[in-house]
Amino acid sequence: MPPRCYGNMHIPPNVMHNYMSTHNKKKCIEKRNFEIFSNLFFGRIIPFNQPNPPHPDISFIQGCKEIGCEITSLYWDNIPGETGSEYKRTEAFQDTICKKVEAWLHSELPVPFEVHIGFDYSIIEGKSVEEISQSVIQILKENISYVNTGELSFHVIEDDDRMPHPIYQIKIIYLPSLKKSVVCDGAASFIPKLGSDRIAEAIQNKEIKIKNYKSLYEEFWLLLCIEQGKLCSEFVMDEVIDFKVQTEFHRVFLLSPRSSKILELK
Repeated sequence: MPPRCYGNMHIPPNVMHNYMSTHNKKKCIEKRNFEIFSNLFFGRIIPFNQPNPPHPDISFIQGCKEIGCEITSLYWDNIPGETGSEYKRTEAFQDTICKKVEAWLHSELPVPFEVHIGFDYSIIEGKSVEEISQSVIQILKENISYVNTGELSFHVIEDDDRMPHPIYQIKIIYLPSLKKSVVCDGAASFIPKLGSDRIAEAIQNKEIKIKNYKSLYEEFWLLLCIEQGKLCSEFVMDEVIDFKVQTEFHRVFLLSPRSSKILELK
């Protein structure tokens, strides 16, 4: 059966707010993703619980059935069931570099700018973060004067021999409406395609947990999530995926919060 697609519905602001200030990040991510899923699939946020192990991540009542739902996020390079990922660590280093450059803009320049730093998909080592940050700051010092602060304007730097690896582009933007300087990742030059093999690995890893609560629930659902705002969880995603994996899960969904879409894979 081809996957069914749900989406292009408005997600209320209260669903998208940042839960990261609480102490349990994993449960907060699961809560946020299930609320987004619920709003798109059911048209509202249904009541649900977040029981502790050995129960599934989410439990809820649908009709007369008690349903257990597992939730997992998909990343480029981590093996399902393991948390280590070089791309996740690299993304954290990219964020640190952006924050260091942004702090310099705030302290040294009276006029606010928006700066996009274009990182490629190379791995960044923690020991090189400070050196990369200072190189970007030096390049900005020498190029910021090219931006016209009398009107909306921008300046792109690409062919500078001093551009630190793994940065391929720096874009400086002046917006008259900008209140304070901001620095962000200008996106990577490569995003992998999400295929059925990657999905199958994630399903098989989560399927192992069903035996822990099989007698307690009438149906088992699985929600696979492409994490919003995480470059290492960005994929080129087809709306028709050749999905043929046999699984104990009664229903399997793929959620993309950024595009507000769900693909029903089973």
